[in-house]
Amino acid sequence: MSRLLRERKIESTAPAMLRIEYGPGEAAQDDSAAAVLLEIQYGQSSTPSSPSTLVAQVPLRALDSTTVERWIVDGDVERERVDEFELATNETLLAGYALAPGEEVEHETRAVYVRMLRIVAEHGFQLLRVWNVVPHLHLRSGGLDRYMRFCRGRAEAFETSWGPRFAKRLCAFSAVGSEEGPQVLYFLAGREEGTPRENPRQIPAWTYPARYGPRSPCFARGLRAPDALAGMVFVSGTASIVGHESRHMEDCAAQTRETMRNVRALLYGADDGGSALEAGQFAPVKVYLRRALDRAPVAGILESALGPRTPILYLQADLCRPELLVEIEGLGRDLVRPSPPPRDAR
Repeated sequence: MSRLLRERKIESTAPAMLRIEYGPGEAAQDDSAAAVLLEIQYGQSSTPSSPSTLVAQVPLRALDSTTVERWIVDGDVERERVDEFELATNETLLAGYALAPGEEVEHETRAVYVRMLRIVAEHGFQLLRVWNVVPHLHLRSGGLDRYMRFCRGRAEAFETSWGPRFAKRLCAFSAVGSEEGPQVLYFLAGREEGTPRENPRQIPAWTYPARYGPRSPCFARGLRAPDALAGMVFVSGTASIVGHESRHMEDCAAQTRETMRNVRALLYGADDGGSALEAGQFAPVKVYLRRALDRAPVAGILESALGPRTPILYLQADLCRPELLVEIEGLGRDLVRPSPPPRDAR
């Protein structure tokens, strides 16, 4: 790889080689050297940035005029199709998008994950971030809901591809539910692997007790991106969970504050009891709400915690547990302070 991608100054915390923008359906680019690696359209179709842009259609309702998410990169982007995956890549990043019918969710998840892991490896990349949208997330059959079946299919795919000690290779993930199909998967991968990060206020998701399903949800709470991407932290879908238990049942405001305390603890590597972050430390942000009516109070809390200029995308979705009302993800700045060198012995 001989081509060097230019660095640029940006307001968000996105790495220099990747900028994530939220906006209305109309494309708006002010840099002729920039290209769209992936464009995610929520709820309804919009005009893509260009005829060659890879577009992921995600069946989630946007709760304001912001309906499109664009991953902006420098340099040329190439497209190809492998199996059911539509792929877009430059020399540094790989994005992929696939659909499944959403009927046999466990079997579909196992199969599509095995193929995704194979494709990423064959292209010489490492997974950084994965998103999933599963229709009818809490529909139950045989004593299990569809989220539990999704988790079992995903875990079995990891075992098949990476072996029984796959937990140390997990990246950042989100999985939410939609009112209709299909099942959607999209991902981002880089040339170098990142470093998984756990939250000191929560036990690792893959160690959850059996009451949450026959296989634990397999994801890292976050992933510190490789140095080539400026060492940012991809924050997984985060909710009002402490240890492994949900907190503040049916209280959206309290859940939002607890969730932001979890985000802060993840970025700092320690829990100091706070939920606010300085401007630019966590941005852009994506918020999933079970109830559309909670958008206004949640927005007020997040504006206070993150600053009024933080770009936030609000979507309505089912969450991993029926009692949860809000889930938050995004790009964060690595705020873990390195340990000081040992003092010389006297």
